[in-house]
Amino acid sequence: MNSENSDSQALLSEEALPIEILRARIRASLDDPAPSLSAAQVFAELRAFHEEQVKTAKRR
Repeated sequence: MNSENSDSQALLSEEALPIEILRARIRASLDDPAPSLSAAQVFAELRAFHEEQVKTAKRR
C-alpha cells in the first residue's frame, strides 16, 4: 500500500465519522416520542435567551 493511498483512506474514514454521528443523531431525534417544538416556541426561547445575554453583558 502506498502512502498516498493510505492517506486518502484515512481522510475518507475521518470524513465518514461525522456523517455517521449526524445520521445517528437524526435517527434518534426522529425516533424520540417526545412532542416536537414549534418554530414559534423555538424562536421565543431564543429571543428570551438572547435578551438575557444582552442584559448580562450590559451589567459587566
